[in-house]
Amino acid sequence: MRKLAVFSFSTAAAIFAVQYCIPVTVCPYLAAVFVILSVFSVLAFRKKTKLPVALVSAGICFGLVWSWAYDLLLFAPSQGLADTTARVAAVVDAFPVEEEYGARVDMRLDTDGPNTVLVRAYVFGDELDGAQPGDRIEFTGEFSSADNIDGEPITYYTSQGYRLFCSDVRDVEFLERPGFQLRYLHRYAQREINNLIYDLFPMGTWPFMQALITGDRTYIDEDVSLSYAMERTGITHIIAVSGMHVSILAGVLMSIFGRKKWTALIITPVLLLFMGISGFSASVVRAVIMQLFILAAPFFRRDSDSLTSLSAALLIILLINPYAAAGVGLQLSFGATLGIILFSEKIRNYLNSLISKKKSEKRSGIAGKIFSSAAIGIATTVSALIFTMPLSVLYFGYISLISPIVNLLVLWAVDPAFVIGSLAVAVGSIWTAAGRMIAWIPAIAVKFIEMVAELFSRPFFAGVYISNMAAAIWFICVYGCILLFVCMKASARKLLVPGCAAILTLCAVLVGTAAAGDVEEGFELTVLDVGQGQSLVLTSRDSTAVIDCGSSSGENAGEIVERYLRGLGRDRIDLLILTHYHEDHANGVEYLLSALEVRAVVGPSPVDGDQSEPVLALADKAGADIIYIDTKACAAVGNAELRIYGPVGGKEENERGLFILVSDDETDVMITGDASGESEIQLTGREELPDIECLVVGHHGSAYSTSQIFLDRVRPEAAVISVGDNSYGHPAQETLDRLEASGVRIYRTDICGNVTIDSREMEMYG
Repeated sequence: MRKLAVFSFSTAAAIFAVQYCIPVTVCPYLAAVFVILSVFSVLAFRKKTKLPVALVSAGICFGLVWSWAYDLLLFAPSQGLADTTARVAAVVDAFPVEEEYGARVDMRLDTDGPNTVLVRAYVFGDELDGAQPGDRIEFTGEFSSADNIDGEPITYYTSQGYRLFCSDVRDVEFLERPGFQLRYLHRYAQREINNLIYDLFPMGTWPFMQALITGDRTYIDEDVSLSYAMERTGITHIIAVSGMHVSILAGVLMSIFGRKKWTALIITPVLLLFMGISGFSASVVRAVIMQLFILAAPFFRRDSDSLTSLSAALLIILLINPYAAAGVGLQLSFGATLGIILFSEKIRNYLNSLISKKKSEKRSGIAGKIFSSAAIGIATTVSALIFTMPLSVLYFGYISLISPIVNLLVLWAVDPAFVIGSLAVAVGSIWTAAGRMIAWIPAIAVKFIEMVAELFSRPFFAGVYISNMAAAIWFICVYGCILLFVCMKASARKLLVPGCAAILTLCAVLVGTAAAGDVEEGFELTVLDVGQGQSLVLTSRDSTAVIDCGSSSGENAGEIVERYLRGLGRDRIDLLILTHYHEDHANGVEYLLSALEVRAVVGPSPVDGDQSEPVLALADKAGADIIYIDTKACAAVGNAELRIYGPVGGKEENERGLFILVSDDETDVMITGDASGESEIQLTGREELPDIECLVVGHHGSAYSTSQIFLDRVRPEAAVISVGDNSYGHPAQETLDRLEASGVRIYRTDICGNVTIDSREMEMYG
């Protein structure tokens, strides 16, 4: 391994450690320890050992010191604005992006030094209409740190360079409007390319092509069904502008200008511009840096080395922003590339050897070329998964089993879609009609990719969710065996038996999961932790109901429900019941309808001014039956009986919600949605309600719900509050006091996580 690689990976390891487990304040002291270790290694170790130990120690020391210095000198000072309302000057860094309630815009605070403080600002109005990159403005706004949202730590924004959020931007004054500036060329180019893509590509393929060519996923992410299908089949990476796109671009330019030394002078600025157009994503920056190393190698009369260039790219990115180490995109990109560098050639050689009588024998003809191409695709896909699969499990709790197959089916279409799509944009910028004609070719390829993703995303065996304990154990054992065989330097042929064993045991896990998910007696009702929102899952025998599916905490309630059900081996929802249509109870429905078969959706009858229209339109599009409840209805879910009480009246949408009583012979659980105490009292006057074992507390523990009259009537033994971090003061102390005074045991999802009521033994556990 090259010296630079050893130093770079050691530096990266230290920066990763600081991001995840080492307090930044202790970095100088730890660095001093590694300085001593580095000196000791030079004096004490043998010649062959002292250099590697010294390089590792020096790299770790440098990483610790740089993390500490960056935080002290660059990050911490900007945090003085956090949690304040201030009037500041800034330079607009990008064109505003329209959103439902206004626009978002990136800007850099205008300071005496370099404009390094990147801020994501939200404007609820038209005050920044017409703003362009480079405009100097002054405004008033409410600032918060980019490393947390509503008190919850988050690394997504800081890993991209943001240091502050600014909400409620107002009183904007333009100080200077210089017009076009060369430093913002990539912003103008991205806008013009996106406009051309929208104008040129047919059959609704422009969001996909926009993501493929420029990396802008704003609109493809709005197509929840397609996004889900691509995630589940493991092909989301094809629309994340990455090393593949950089390689294609560099290869096309080399084929045009020839593989000469001076060609680097043409390719380099094009790659740098492409890096800016793609938004400086970690995968593109990594790929461009590696490509520049390849282009620069002839000038220094050196052979390019993939591992050295990869480590150099990692070092440069982390020097610019150490917080990038916590970015999932960077970790996946480098993990995939490292796997390809280390293992793809070995896997390809092994696959080629399977049909060769001798290792030196060369295959010819169409069949040989097809097999060689397939071997390259399989080797690349499998080697990329070696390091990225554990990361996917860690961050997403999911393994896509169908991913290798789907990648082989669609990857051949990605290169021509990108190349011909880029050609269509180039031609369309000069002659629109010709550009539209060319755009039909990649559009057909895109439709094929979308069709394959939709087709293969539905089967139960498409993936495994590690929320299932058996699947988690299987994954740990399989990877442990892989590491053991690698350490033993076992040949590829010796991996066949354990590989087959892994497949067989996985099949057993899938079958066992499907069987274990059935609740033959009684029912289980789980209040899921979705933050500030509500979603419950009812399972009994092979039937499933979901009651509400929403969150206002930034959580994807639909995804949380899907993971939970997939972990139980279930891929169908018999009843999706919405107490009402507010976002914190229903904004996960679109994802849920895309992810699972939903047979029927139940809700109160819509009225003018409520939020039912988009939800019901999605249910109708998904082919689910839609059932309205105005008075009272009953339904059976396995062994559980559901009595659904219609709205009791009221002007507010909360008051027009459903009440649900889940019962069997032993247990009764009441769910009141966001009903107020007044609505609860009206329900008790209208209906004969039983004494209940558990109450799912109304309106997330609001002071105006869970009235004493209602508690005295239903007399619950336990209560569950579905709540997350919020600005409403939920759960209110008055509500907690009423529950405690009534002798009710209290469970909260923000403290306990998921809370399950098991009617078989009337147990509750988190």
